[in-house]
Amino acid sequence: MRVLTCIIALGLVGCGPHSEKETCNPLPPVCHQTQEVIYDSFAEWSIRTGNSLDLDIKVAPVSEMNDNTSVPRTINVFKKDPKPGYVGWTWNGNGNAALIYLKPGLSHDEFHHVALHEEGHALGPLPHYLGARPSIMTPDVSEITSLQCEDIEAYCSMRDCSPCH
Repeated sequence: MRVLTCIIALGLVGCGPHSEKETCNPLPPVCHQTQEVIYDSFAEWSIRTGNSLDLDIKVAPVSEMNDNTSVPRTINVFKKDPKPGYVGWTWNGNGNAALIYLKPGLSHDEFHHVALHEEGHALGPLPHYLGARPSIMTPDVSEITSLQCEDIEAYCSMRDCSPCH
């Protein structure tokens, strides 16, 4: 089994319900909830893919984070507007490095969906799924809040892991 170690630097901007300028350090309760969603979604990718990930998740204030993908095996996750018209956005670099933006102000279920989706782009990197079956990797936010067979099989076909259903 191939193990991918990811260091997740979670930068939180706009931890208030509608603020994008507030920086969280120390982290208030709403930021703690955001952290839990990020942790849970990465853990879901690992568990559902036969523990294919060895995650080392570190929370860092935004001021200590790089807004680039130059550090190998590092995924930087920011809670801030990705760009107009998007609820999430991922930029993949070299050496399993990625940058993820997750839009603030989403409901818990929407945020979880978008986190799983963008993590799929970062970890795979998986493309959008355009088939008829349910998938977290469809390009639109849906009611799906967990990984589906299509997502797990696509990831494991790229990473040589054993899907756990």
